[in-house]
Amino acid sequence: MSFDSKSGWLSHYQYQGQNLLTAPLMANFWRAPTDNDLGNGMQKWAAIWQTAAASLTLTSLESKLQKHGVLVSAHYRSSAFEGDYQVQYRLHNNGQIHLQTELNIAPGQTLPNLPRMGMQLTMPSDYQALSWFGRGPHESYSDRQDSAQISLYKAMLNEQIHHYVRPQENANKTDVRWLALKNSQGQGLMAVGDELLSASVWPYAQSAIDFIAGKDGEESASGLVPVTSKHGAEVNLGNAVTVNIDHKQMGVGGDTSWGRLVHPQYTIPAQSYQYGFTLIPFAEQNTDMSVLARGFKEK
Repeated sequence: MSFDSKSGWLSHYQYQGQNLLTAPLMANFWRAPTDNDLGNGMQKWAAIWQTAAASLTLTSLESKLQKHGVLVSAHYRSSAFEGDYQVQYRLHNNGQIHLQTELNIAPGQTLPNLPRMGMQLTMPSDYQALSWFGRGPHESYSDRQDSAQISLYKAMLNEQIHHYVRPQENANKTDVRWLALKNSQGQGLMAVGDELLSASVWPYAQSAIDFIAGKDGEESASGLVPVTSKHGAEVNLGNAVTVNIDHKQMGVGGDTSWGRLVHPQYTIPAQSYQYGFTLIPFAEQNTDMSVLARGFKEK
């Protein structure tokens, strides 16, 4: 395991000779706008959160040797809001990493609701087999989950995403206890929540679905994300494996698609949050996921 000395993010994670990351594990406060989001102008009123993770500046990165591994603490300040962001990593000798993340927003600010409070990583493209214990088998969101039953599910990545007519947020799973990805050799990575998670995995980068509908070449409100595909079926698959391990994601709304906001109880107000999860690498074809996840406790 290694950390980027400039950004502070976990940038390298190797287990039994296999590289598990192709891009760093880092904070994420944004989602690719849904049709309902565009209808209520989320790309404008929540634009600050599209680049909030990139605005985090590392102020300290410290490590401390402990009995069973190493404790790494990263502290950030933001140019987008008043407050800070902290991540504490407990690196265990068996290869597991427990993360505790904390977003602290100073009171008295006028900030919009967050679309998402989570972290995102990218894995090699051969990690295509997904399993999870949570709601499924179809996608679910905080305000769209009654039809998704809690159970153990398995699917290939291409099978569990949804090609909406316009590329947008999709494939989220709610009430996730754990989620795991593996390749054809049985090597993989599992995420186990300290509490229930929202989680998703895409066979492409978030940038492939994150754009504002309009003319070819039009850019988003932030000027960072260009249009890539007009239709969901045109999104190129297999270029990346993006894993979202979230504390929360805003509901999708849908009372109308031309202005109605998500109901208040399904929003994420701009305030302080903390959550944690454990990353567990494995390298056996017949790995028993329930045994790996045995540390999870219902709350």
